Amino acid sequence: HPHAFQAARRLGIDAPKAIVGFERTEGRFVPKHDGVVICEAFSESLLLAAEALMEEKRREQQDALVKKARGLWQVLLTALRTKETLEQRWGTGE
Repeated sequence: HPHAFQAARRLGIDAPKAIVGFERTEGRFVPKHDGVVICEAFSESLLLAAEALMEEKRREQQDALVKKARGLWQVLLTALRTKETLEQRWGTGE
């Protein structure tokens, strides 16, 4: 699970990253990490916490997207109001 390590830290579970192999980077071999190693007794609670963390991240991304969209709408509406005010005051310029 992509958020397993973060979920383990939040729960206080000792969970080192699992080394699944090595890959060559810039002429050196470096360990490739994928997942975590945990006691089987913690697996269910860790999966639930990881799912909750993933849902929280998704919700944060959605909230950020909504906030950005509202800001862009505000810029558009402000520009339209300014244009309308200028046209009323100074005419259409034709």
